[in-house]
Amino acid sequence: MAGFVPANFAQASPAVQPAADPLDVSSSQIYDPDNKLGDDGIYQVKSSIEAAKNFNMSVYIAIVPDFGELSPREWNEKTMQLSHLQANSYLLSIAYNPNADGAGEIAASSTAGSAINSAQTGDRAMQVLPYQLSNGDYASGVSSFVQQLMDLAMSAKSGPAAPADNADVSGRSTNNWFILMLILAMFVAVALAIAIYRRNSYSTAAKTQDSAKFDGVEKVNQDNAVESNATFTPATATDTVPPENATQPVTTFDTPVAVGDTPEATPTDTYVAAAPTAAPPEQIQPEAPTYPEPEMLFDEAAAAESEASYERGLNAVHDLNKAIFAAAEDLHASVEAFGPAETANFAATLDFSREQANALMNWLAGADLVSSEEAGQVEDSAQQVKQVLSAEVLEFTKRRHNPEQVEVSLNRLAAAWNRARKSLAQVEIVEKQLETDYPRANLGHARANLSQSKRLLKAAYKGILSGQKCLQGGDAKTAIRYARGSERAITQTEFALDHITKLGAFLSETKEHLSNMLETLNANVQTVRTYDPEASGQEIAITLRTMEKAQKALVGEGDPIEALSKLCGLQANLFNIYGTSVLAQDLAQLQGQFPLRLEWEQQHLELLRTDIMLRRNSIDPQIELELARCEQLIAQAREKLPQGPLIGMTMLSTSAEMLIQLGSGIPEAFPTPAK
Repeated sequence: MAGFVPANFAQASPAVQPAADPLDVSSSQIYDPDNKLGDDGIYQVKSSIEAAKNFNMSVYIAIVPDFGELSPREWNEKTMQLSHLQANSYLLSIAYNPNADGAGEIAASSTAGSAINSAQTGDRAMQVLPYQLSNGDYASGVSSFVQQLMDLAMSAKSGPAAPADNADVSGRSTNNWFILMLILAMFVAVALAIAIYRRNSYSTAAKTQDSAKFDGVEKVNQDNAVESNATFTPATATDTVPPENATQPVTTFDTPVAVGDTPEATPTDTYVAAAPTAAPPEQIQPEAPTYPEPEMLFDEAAAAESEASYERGLNAVHDLNKAIFAAAEDLHASVEAFGPAETANFAATLDFSREQANALMNWLAGADLVSSEEAGQVEDSAQQVKQVLSAEVLEFTKRRHNPEQVEVSLNRLAAAWNRARKSLAQVEIVEKQLETDYPRANLGHARANLSQSKRLLKAAYKGILSGQKCLQGGDAKTAIRYARGSERAITQTEFALDHITKLGAFLSETKEHLSNMLETLNANVQTVRTYDPEASGQEIAITLRTMEKAQKALVGEGDPIEALSKLCGLQANLFNIYGTSVLAQDLAQLQGQFPLRLEWEQQHLELLRTDIMLRRNSIDPQIELELARCEQLIAQAREKLPQGPLIGMTMLSTSAEMLIQLGSGIPEAFPTPAK
């Protein structure tokens, strides 16, 4: 069904263990004779399996060396038959020895009459397992798979039941899709009306003006609007003399290459499309297709077509996210220039765009198969949202860089540059202290952000001086282009420096949460032992061992963020295993801490979002998809915690782990500018 490259395959022993025949797993939900899950990972999988029972699901895991002569699907089906599994049972089988193609194999299916059919079950396994299994992280991979099943179960409760294996598996997702399209159409219509009204209310909108191109200043050497032919001696921003006003004599840099009368291009960060002249074409409900037998659902040609359509949709939303990240910088600059009250509609449009991008991402993540038509609908929706957002960006860009007030713009940027330079000096001290206080924490992104800030300030300094020189020579058009490029550089610097400051506060808060969690978890263990004085099973032993490691993280011998995430998972595991009958009072006390946990995870997510935003030109779209899934899981946990604290707690522990993995997947370094 799916393959993965086994971890450390190159160093594996040539001895191959014998194939495992189909077996009866009804007596134990986890079959792992070779301990691939690990002593520290078994609790995580058990916790996920126990949490799945709250959704009336029984999940079974079989990890074997080989499927022998049987295909993964055949092995899974025979194992389910031997086990006599009931409805709403799900079997995930993993063969870790490489097959003839040098890959391990995965199979996942459900029993007849289950809420989630085998096609959906297999699709979720293919989405989450290969990457983690290739890295040897069996426990996280299996837990993520079980969490995917729970997510599908929650979706099914709010809509029609999932079809059986031989039924039309596209009906529910198609209906949901058209509902989503109707909602998007209504929001886009309202937002377009607001944008058109606001454009007409400004005197500057009477005549369309050309706009200048200035993409992310990490490509500063590519844009002749920022780089001149002069050489620039590298120096730290704190060693550079700041510009003071637009009339300051300029002798440091040569005149940049003249732009002349070449028409200015639309900024790369901004998409501007003509307003539609006609109503969008009516969407036609396709006839329900006839699906082949279940064994034919994974036809290679159909799978390849679906994968290509999925990539089309994902790339369209990725482009929308890049526009959203750039618009966030434009909003920041607009608030600095005009204040929050005057930019309230811009902020609302940006929030709306984020919501729609997340909705499209989550739809792609949950779709069983993506047709070419559906990919086109995703592209159209992303383009419409992008068009509305671009109208706001362009309007405020014209206001910030009025051709009649170039000197005012340059003076405003000179003052902003001076503020950023002072902030840089302060943040350098903060970053050094973080290195001292948290030597084992993941500070690679903070170090890279600090280095990038210095480079951006140099580019901004050069752009401001060049703009001043052009203005003195009477070339206001080129001066505006320099001003816009410098503004982008200063804004990104402010985001990067603010990220480091917030990271320091977040780590300090994490240590406090970690200390409280250790006390709470110790009390939970004592409650269990009071109920059962002989309680010393594997779960208790793993809990105590992980708590010892967390104690070391408090004194700088570990990553406090990762330590707290693991403790959250351990606590969820204890409550799911020993139940509310033993830990009922502890659970009541714990509910008061849930809002703080939600806030902590939301802060972690926002820090990662800023890292992604600053590196948007080199980010894999899959990372943005994982960010949207984390955000959705946190939102679901917020809804579930009041009524179902055990389910919500498990969701929070899963999202905390997903955020750790997401952070490790974001590249630290910024791309090197082209010469």
